[in-house]
Amino acid sequence: MASSSSGCHGAATAKHRCVLLRFTRDSLRIPDELAAEIAAEEALVVGSHSKVWRVGIGWDGDGALLGRGWRAFAAACGVESGWFLVLRHRSRGLLTLKAFDDDRCLTELGAQTTAPAVEATTNYKGASRKPQFINVFPTKSMGKMLIPARFAQHYIPKDHLNNRMVIISGPLGKVCPIELEMNQSSMFFAGGWSQFMAFHGITEADALLLRYEGNMAFTIKVLG
Repeated sequence: MASSSSGCHGAATAKHRCVLLRFTRDSLRIPDELAAEIAAEEALVVGSHSKVWRVGIGWDGDGALLGRGWRAFAAACGVESGWFLVLRHRSRGLLTLKAFDDDRCLTELGAQTTAPAVEATTNYKGASRKPQFINVFPTKSMGKMLIPARFAQHYIPKDHLNNRMVIISGPLGKVCPIELEMNQSSMFFAGGWSQFMAFHGITEADALLLRYEGNMAFTIKVLG
């Protein structure tokens, strides 16, 4: 599945469009609206170590894509097949991206392994460095949502699980308590989750970007 969005609901401006895309190696299909917004023959893509790459914007019978220079950029940044990218247009053709690995966890561009991008919840600084994961809804999963096992293992201390509740701040600014359901191998957002989804009009066509704020609190953005 490759999903794109007209923007982060309730957050994106015309110059801060963000889209969720499945990584492809030779070129990257982007929404036509994003290419039109950039309105240039190339984009400036920020990669690992803040290096800026010039990547050509092209068109074919299926629409717009990042072409010339994309393969070299992806190789240098260590992006792998099966990953998802959250691509954001900052301004004047400048694109930043976040990479999410096979476990749907945020991973550092250019890292030698797919270790999580943040090593401890007590050490990160700034929203971009906080632990994050994405959820791309499979069919019939709207009643509860699985937290990636590796994410839970690295970032949620066991002693925080006693009350079995998390606090979620949604894209409309509404703060909701959600019951946490656990079994031997998995952890889910459960009780109250379907009501949260209905309130925000979230459907199977949407994907979610979840950022862990610490102390069992999450912030959610919707990627259409």
